[in-house]
Amino acid sequence: MNPITNLIVGVGSSLLLVACGGCILGIGQQGSHDGEVASELGAGSGDSTSAGAGQAKPGGKPRVAVQWQERMEQLLSSRPKGSDAYGLFSEGGWADAGQIMIFGVSDDGHLALVDPAAAEITLERAMKPAEFAAIREATTAGEKLETLEKQAFDGLRFEYVHLRKTGSGSAEVVKRVFMNNPGAEPISKPHNDLIDAFQTLRARGR
Repeated sequence: MNPITNLIVGVGSSLLLVACGGCILGIGQQGSHDGEVASELGAGSGDSTSAGAGQAKPGGKPRVAVQWQERMEQLLSSRPKGSDAYGLFSEGGWADAGQIMIFGVSDDGHLALVDPAAAEITLERAMKPAEFAAIREATTAGEKLETLEKQAFDGLRFEYVHLRKTGSGSAEVVKRVFMNNPGAEPISKPHNDLIDAFQTLRARGR
């Protein structure tokens, strides 16, 4: 092989090595990036249900009347360990449908109602055993529901939330169901049944 041929072969081999090295580096960098993304997704989709822990909660983060959801968690903190809190929260383009919070342990239920657009709780009272039993039956069915998304102009958004006070005193999110325009056709009866169970207490309420 003459000197020129040797030179061409040598240069070609060097370029091939450089190109392959670049491919290997590129693949390694991509793999590292994918690992970081997977790590971030994993961190954002944890199974923790502890409210206030800065981690994911069942059904995601609060989306409706967040300030009232925080208020319900605060009120639950003053109740006995093992207590539950059930809330139906609402928001709308023009107005909300009020907020309804229920606190209970064993057969003892306590109702807190917030009128539409009100900044404070407008009514608190003890619940009759039959009322509390009915709402617990409705929420047991509601725990099986998933997010409902329907598009409607200036509709209402609801969010059902079930919290439980743990032995450590923290609030655990048992279930969260976001419902976007549940009254829009076609009607989702299970979601509307849950909403009606809470709104019945408001109508009955005072």
